[in-house]
Amino acid sequence: MKDKGKTKEQLITDLVEMRRRIVELELSEVEQAPIIGEHLESENDKTIILDSIDDLVAYHNTDMTVLWVNKAAAKSIGSSKEQLNMCPGSD
Repeated sequence: MKDKGKTKEQLITDLVEMRRRIVELELSEVEQAPIIGEHLESENDKTIILDSIDDLVAYHNTDMTVLWVNKAAAKSIGSSKEQLNMCPGSD
C-alpha cells in the first residue's frame, strides 16, 4: 500500500517499525565488526594471491557489470584495476 492511502495510525505504525529495524541494523553492525575485520584481511589476501597469477580473473554480477579484476585481466585490455574495479573497497 502506498503511503498516500494510509491512515495516520498506519503511518505511525510504519514509522515505529522502521525505527525498530534501524536499531536492529545498527546492533547487527556492531556485532559484525569483528567479522568485517576478518573479511577485510581475507580480501587483502585474495587480492595479493590473484594479482600474483598470470591468468585473467574477473568477477562480475548477473548484469555482467565488472566488480573486480586482477592485474592480468586489466592489463589484457590496456586498463588499470582502479578503472575497472567497481566493488566498494576494492584495490
